[in-house]
Amino acid sequence: SLPLVGREQEIGALQHLLRSAIDGSGRLALVSGEAGIGKTSLVRQLRTMAAETDALVMTGAAYDLTSTPPYGPWLELIRNYPEDSDLPPLPEFLSSPDSVAAPGSQAELHRAMLAFFQHIGRVRPVVLILEDLHWSDQPSLELLRVIARLIEDEPILLVVTWRDDEITRQHPLYQLLPALVRETNAERLELRQLNETDIGELVQARFALSEGEHQMLVRYLLRLGDGNPLFTVELLRTLERQGDLQQEDGVWRIVNLSDERVPGLIQQMIERRTSELSQQTFGSLQIAATLGQSFSLQRWERVTGDSVSEFAEEALETHFIEEASSGRGVEFPHALIRQAIYATISLPRRRELHAKVADVYLADPNPDPDVIAWHLMQAGDLRAAEWLIRAGEQAEQRFAKNEAFARYSDALEAVDKVPGSEPSRVAVLVKMGRSLVIDPVRSNEYLRTAYETARDSGKQAFAAVALFYHGKNLVNLGEVQRGLNYVQQAIAMTREIPDEVAEILRWVHHQSEPRNPFYEMTSSLALYMASTGRYQESVKIAEQLIGFDWRMLAGHGEHTREARKGFSEEDVDRFYELGINVNWLCGLGIALGALGETEDSKLAFSLADTMLSERDDRPVRVIVANTQLPSHHFPYDTDNLAERTRLAELFEEHAQISQDLHDLTLFGYEYYLLYSGKWHQLRELIEIYEPTSMFDLWFASLCARARLAWYEGDFERARTLIAELLTDGPHTSPDDQAFVLPAEPHRIAAGIAIDAGDIDLAREWMVGHDHWLDWSEAVHGRATGLLLWSRIHLAENDADRAQELADQARQQAECPRQPMALIAIHRFLGELTTRRGDLDAASEHLRQSLELAEACALPFELALTLLAQAELEFRRDNPGNASSLLTEAQDIATQLEAPPILERLDRLGAKLGQRRVVDPSGLSSRELEVLALLTQGKSNREIADELFIARSTVMHHVASILRKLDLDSRSAAAAEAVRRQLV
Repeated sequence: SLPLVGREQEIGALQHLLRSAIDGSGRLALVSGEAGIGKTSLVRQLRTMAAETDALVMTGAAYDLTSTPPYGPWLELIRNYPEDSDLPPLPEFLSSPDSVAAPGSQAELHRAMLAFFQHIGRVRPVVLILEDLHWSDQPSLELLRVIARLIEDEPILLVVTWRDDEITRQHPLYQLLPALVRETNAERLELRQLNETDIGELVQARFALSEGEHQMLVRYLLRLGDGNPLFTVELLRTLERQGDLQQEDGVWRIVNLSDERVPGLIQQMIERRTSELSQQTFGSLQIAATLGQSFSLQRWERVTGDSVSEFAEEALETHFIEEASSGRGVEFPHALIRQAIYATISLPRRRELHAKVADVYLADPNPDPDVIAWHLMQAGDLRAAEWLIRAGEQAEQRFAKNEAFARYSDALEAVDKVPGSEPSRVAVLVKMGRSLVIDPVRSNEYLRTAYETARDSGKQAFAAVALFYHGKNLVNLGEVQRGLNYVQQAIAMTREIPDEVAEILRWVHHQSEPRNPFYEMTSSLALYMASTGRYQESVKIAEQLIGFDWRMLAGHGEHTREARKGFSEEDVDRFYELGINVNWLCGLGIALGALGETEDSKLAFSLADTMLSERDDRPVRVIVANTQLPSHHFPYDTDNLAERTRLAELFEEHAQISQDLHDLTLFGYEYYLLYSGKWHQLRELIEIYEPTSMFDLWFASLCARARLAWYEGDFERARTLIAELLTDGPHTSPDDQAFVLPAEPHRIAAGIAIDAGDIDLAREWMVGHDHWLDWSEAVHGRATGLLLWSRIHLAENDADRAQELADQARQQAECPRQPMALIAIHRFLGELTTRRGDLDAASEHLRQSLELAEACALPFELALTLLAQAELEFRRDNPGNASSLLTEAQDIATQLEAPPILERLDRLGAKLGQRRVVDPSGLSSRELEVLALLTQGKSNREIADELFIARSTVMHHVASILRKLDLDSRSAAAAEAVRRQLV
C-alpha cells in the first residue's frame, strides 16, 4: 500500500488532540476537504495511533446511495461497539434499532447518549469518528453539537469528516459549523491538495525510477490528478496494471504516459480497472455496491445466491474492497469507488438487485424500515408505501421531524400507485402535517388537503382528526377564531364515532393503546382558549371536562389552601387514568393567572410539573416552565427566588443537551434573562435565534425582545417589533391575537411613548390596552396599566389625578399581590411625593421599592430605584449618600449596558460633580472574574464551580469576552488579558 504523504501537520494535530483526550481534555476535530482528498486515510492513521494507546475507537459514517436513517452514523458507531467485559454494557435503549427512542424525548436521548460515552470514558479514553457527514441526517448533527459541547472535561476525542464541496449554504452542516466552532473551540483541519514534493514522496515510496522519469511521472500525476490523493493513487494503479509502468530486474521504468485528460477521471479509471476483473467478480461487486458502503460476507452471499469467497478474494487483491475497519465484514475503500461501480449497473438490473436486497433484509428478525423502504423504492415495489410509513414513524420516535416528513412525502407518492389507497393517503397526509408542527404554514397545506379528501370520501373519523389538527394549526398561524371553530367542530364530530377516532389517534401517535379523543381534543381547546384570551371559557371547558373540582385532589376533599400544598402519587395516577394531560393544566395555569386567581394558577403549574417529574419528561417540564415564568412567577411570585432558580435550571440543563430549545420553549427564558439582568445572554440568544413560528410563543417572544429594546433606549427597534405584533397599532382587535401575557405589547408601546414625550400616542395605546383587558376580563396587567395612566397624567401636569391613579394601582397590585408591579408603583409614588416636597413619604415609598427589588433580585428595577433614592438624597442635600447610591446604580446599569439609566445617572452625577469611570475593555465585573480564571487555565466546569454559576452561563460569558475583545480563542483572550492588565 502507498504511504500517507503531505499530512504531517494534520497528523501532528491529531496526535496532540489524542494525547489531550487521554489526559481528560476532550476536543472536537473538524476534518474537511474535497472528495478523495485523504480524509479517510487521515482517519485511518488516527485509528492506528489510537490503537497504540488504551483508547477505544468507535467509527460511524453516513452514506450516499441509501436513505440515512435518523442518527444513522451514531447507530453504526454503536453497532461496532465491542463486546468487552471491562467496558460498560450498551444501555437498553441502544440494544436494538427499535428501542433508540426509549428515553422519551430528543433531549433525554441526547442526555442518555452523552452519559453512555462518559461512562465509557471512565474506563478507557474514547475516540469517536463520524465520517462523511455531508450525507448525514439532521438529528445526527443535533446530537453532534450536544456531544461536542460537553466533552471538554472528558477523555473523549470526537472527529468529524465531510466533503466541503458537497455542502451549500442551505445544508444543515454548513449552518451548524459556526456554532460548533464558537461553542467547542474545535480544531479545524482543512485538507489541501498535494504539491509536487508530496507526490514525489508518494512515487518514490513505490517506484524506483531514474531522476528524469521520476520528474516526468510526478508532473503527469500532478497535471491529471490535480493534487487529489485518491485520483493520484488510482492513476498510479491504472498505469501499473496497464503496463505503462513496468518493473524489470528490480528497476521501474515508464513505458507510456498519455497526455489526454478525460472527463470523469475516476469513473474512467475504475471502469478500466474493473474491465480486468472476471465477469463473475465484477457482477458480484455490482451487487455489493447495491448493498451499501460496508456489508457482511453472509449478506453478500444471500443476495448473490452463492459463495462469494472467490470473488471477494479477487476484489480484495485489486483493492476494490477491503476488510471493514470495524472488523466485521468488508467495505469499499472510498465512497467514490462504490459510486463508480454502482453507476455501471443498468436501470432494469438495479431494480432487480434492489428487490433482492430488500427481500434479504426482510428476512431479518427486526428489519430496519429505512433500509427496506429505500431498496423497495429503488425496485419500484408497491410495498414501499407501507415501509416508508414505518420509516416515518421510526423517525418520529427518534424525534427527527424533518426526516419523518421526508419519509411520509415519499410514502404519499408511493401510496398513490396502490389501488384503493384513499384512507391510507389521508392518514399519510395527517402524519405529514403533524411532523411539520414547527412549520405551521407548510403543515397547514397537508392538513387541509387531508381533511378535504377525508370529507369528500365519507371518512368521518379521518376527517375529524384532520380537522382537529388543521384547526390547531390555524391557531398557530394566527387565524385564531377560525382555528378554534375547527377544533370545536372536530370535537362535535368525534362524539358520534369516538372509538374510530381513538384508533386513528393511536395510529397517528404510535401508541399501543387507543387515546381518549375527548380529553386530547378538549384539553388542547382549553389551552388555545387560554393562550388567546378566552380565559373564563378556558377554565369552564377544562373543569367541565373532568366533572369534579380538581383543586380538591391535593387536599383529598379539604378545599383549603393549607390542604392544597402538594400532590400525592395517587393524585397524579388518577389524573393520568382520566387522560388529563399537560395541555389541560397549562391552559388552567395561564387562564387562572391572567384572571388573578394566583393560588389556583400556581396549583395547576405545580401539578403539571409533578406529573412530568414522575414520568421524568424533562423537555415538557421545560415547556411548562416556559409558560409559568412570565404568566405566573414574575407577576405574582417574583420574590420566590428558589422557584425561579429551579425553573431557570430546567431551561439551562435542557439547553446543555438539546438544540431545539428555541423552537418551542424560548420566550419564558427570554423573560427570565431580561428580568434577572442577564442581558448579554439575552442579546446573544436574540442574535442567534429567530422566534418560533408558533403564534402565541412568537407573540410573547417578540414582547420580551421589544421590552429589552425599550429598556436599552432603542425605541425604533422596539416600535418595529410592536408593529409586527399589532398590525393596526393601538386599534388592533384582540379577537385574533395571543394572550399569554395580557396586553403586554400595549404597555410596552405606551411606556415608550411616555418616555419619548408623545403623550397623545401613549393615551391611544392605553385605551387599546384597557379594551383588551376588558375583553379578556384579565387582572394581570391592570395594576401596571393604572401606573402608566398615572404617568400620562403626571406628564400632563395633573399631579392630583396621577396620585389618585397611582394609589389605585398600588391597591390593585396588593390584591392579588404583584411584587414586580409594586416595585415600580412605590418607586413612582416616591418620585411623585419627592416632587411634592413630602420627602418622608417619598423615603418610605422608595424604601419599600428597594426592599422588594432586592428581594425579587431584579437588577434593572433595582438600578431605577437606587437612582430615585439618589435623587431624593440630592433633594435632601445629602451629597454623600446620593453619591454612594449613584455609584451603586452605575455599577448595575453599566453591567446591563442600559443607556437610558446611565444618561440619567450622568446628569445627576454632573450636579454632584461626579464623573462616571468607564472600563475601556467594556467587560462587566462578572466577565472580568471569568477572564481571570480563564487566564489561570481553568476549564468552564472549574470556572462554574468556583463562581457557583451554571456551566452554560460560563460559556455565555466566555463568548461575550471574545466578542468584546474581538478575539477568536480562549488562549488569545488570556494573552490579551495579561497584555492589557485586565486581570
